[in-house]
Amino acid sequence: MSVLAENIDVLWRHLLSGIQPFGIENVIYMKIADQPPLEPFIRSSLPENWPKAEFKDPEFVEPFLTHCCATFEITKAGVEFLSDHDSYLDEAKQSYIRKVAQFNFRAALGIPCQLVGTGRHGGFILGNGMSAFEFERNILPLASELQSLCLITDSRIRGIEAQKDKASNKQPLSPREYETILYIAKGMRPKEVAHTMGISEASVRLYLRNARMKLGARTKEEAVAKFTAVDERN
Repeated sequence: MSVLAENIDVLWRHLLSGIQPFGIENVIYMKIADQPPLEPFIRSSLPENWPKAEFKDPEFVEPFLTHCCATFEITKAGVEFLSDHDSYLDEAKQSYIRKVAQFNFRAALGIPCQLVGTGRHGGFILGNGMSAFEFERNILPLASELQSLCLITDSRIRGIEAQKDKASNKQPLSPREYETILYIAKGMRPKEVAHTMGISEASVRLYLRNARMKLGARTKEEAVAKFTAVDERN
């Protein structure tokens, strides 16, 4: 498992433990790009056989992503509130909502975190098996607090993803930079590296500095450690 996945797993567990006292039993977190390729990211607390497979159909558009993420409004969702939305939900979307209801997801709150038009939109759907009356009495008054938890979690997930993107976009080492830090990693001194490579010691230090910067390291020792870790994976 990657560090990215591990960190998101930790955040996800914190979210689930944080919302349980509110009476929320299940969570779906999803987001897609505004334009194709949509690259859906979906995570849920539901069993593996929930209708997640619907997303494999390129023609399918999840109701929450279609409507809730066009505004920043918390929306009542789920089969218990289907009559509030059936005027603009086609049969395919209504069928999907009914299927999800079978997984103790009858009443829900749709909480958008990223709006359509920002490049990637999505958020959370928090649900349970309550009736509409029970849900409005017990859960709806907590909507603002639940929204805060969701926004914090989404922000942290995006921060983790940004770190990964930044790391993956680093410039590759040039052949000279690679060769220089390889020799340094083997324990050679800059003077020895210069003699081996047939270049000046100043050039060695320049290649080493460039390699350190590209590796995102503050010191030579840190650069060697990062280089060694990457090189071993390759």
